[in-house]
Amino acid sequence: MNLFKYNELWNESWRYFRHYAEKIPLSDDDWVEAIRMMSEFVDRHPENEAFARKLIIMVMRELEAQDKEARPS
Repeated sequence: MNLFKYNELWNESWRYFRHYAEKIPLSDDDWVEAIRMMSEFVDRHPENEAFARKLIIMVMRELEAQDKEARPS
């Protein structure tokens, strides 16, 4: 187990979250970009692909929840 690689994953996922969280509510173009970046995130971490997928899905779910909360009813 390479803990440095896990640390990279956490840090990169935080930057991903922060980038999109600062834009909330997200536009349609932001969502398209976020989904594309999600795939690229996983592709950059083949040595920990399963963990990368779980982590980025968790980040996306939180972005969705925050985005939904920020939109007027």
